Amino acid sequence: MINIDAESPRPDLLRLEASVSQDVPASHVEVSLQVTSNSAVRSSEASRAIDEIAELLAQLRELGVDPSKAEIQSAVVAEGKGLFGRGSTARFHLVLSRVDPDKLVGVLQVATGLSHTEHLGTTWKFDMGDGLEEELLARAAAKARRGAEAAAAALGVCLAGVESCTLSIPGSEGSGDVMGAPMGEAMPVRSKSVSGSVQMATGIELTRSIRLTAIASVAFHVTRPPE
Repeated sequence: MINIDAESPRPDLLRLEASVSQDVPASHVEVSLQVTSNSAVRSSEASRAIDEIAELLAQLRELGVDPSKAEIQSAVVAEGKGLFGRGSTARFHLVLSRVDPDKLVGVLQVATGLSHTEHLGTTWKFDMGDGLEEELLARAAAKARRGAEAAAAALGVCLAGVESCTLSIPGSEGSGDVMGAPMGEAMPVRSKSVSGSVQMATGIELTRSIRLTAIASVAFHVTRPPE
């Protein structure tokens, strides 16, 4: 896309804005899970939650997900006296890191199939790679230059240099969040310029790529050609 500012306050300047875009696929995902077990009459809920974690990891191993990628980031175990005796609560927050995007559907199916496990959210990670943003910015600047040359030729003027140039990639974060939602409902995506998705058998649509857009805003000096 190229925009030309035809109302520039400087008659010797030609202002253009050019943009180029590229889709970047997710390199991996991080899945956040919570295992919670509580009872008003049992004092061994921690062991029940730990047993469920073990079952979760066993099923993930069968799915081809490395259990060593699972990390318990927090654990809360509390006991207290209730109306019917001594009860307890256990809550563990697990994060599965570097999960292959193609295995995400299976991971969520395993997690939602267990009694005490809740899906808290999924974070998509994007490997921008060395030089990707610089390449996009260079392409945007070159596109602005080509647009200026074409516009100058059509207007009967010549480019005589650059007054100013601003290059940017709005919202170029390396991750995008997908939070948990009821089965069958679309999950809200909190990231900018999102495109591309995979439809799961559950009816949940998950984003798996982001679109990077580089913008070049350039003001060129123009002169009349010699007669």
